Amino acid sequence: MRILNNLRQQLNEMIEDEKGLVQPDLFKKLFFTYFKGEKYAYQVYEMLLPIVTKHYLEGEDCFVAADDSRATPHNKVVVI
Repeated sequence: MRILNNLRQQLNEMIEDEKGLVQPDLFKKLFFTYFKGEKYAYQVYEMLLPIVTKHYLEGEDCFVAADDSRATPHNKVVVI
């Protein structure tokens, strides 16, 4: 649990957006930095990603569902 708290703290320090949004590739990099060498890190990451990932429309300042036609890989973010 301490490792997750440290990961969250570092992510919070890196986030410039007040909404707490981070690009998925940055989240993945940090996640595997903290859990390097852990046996089940990839499985945990794969289970966690759908929970923390949303589609955000910056122009409209709102989130949309994954099945919405406006949801694309380009507007996918991780909500911290």
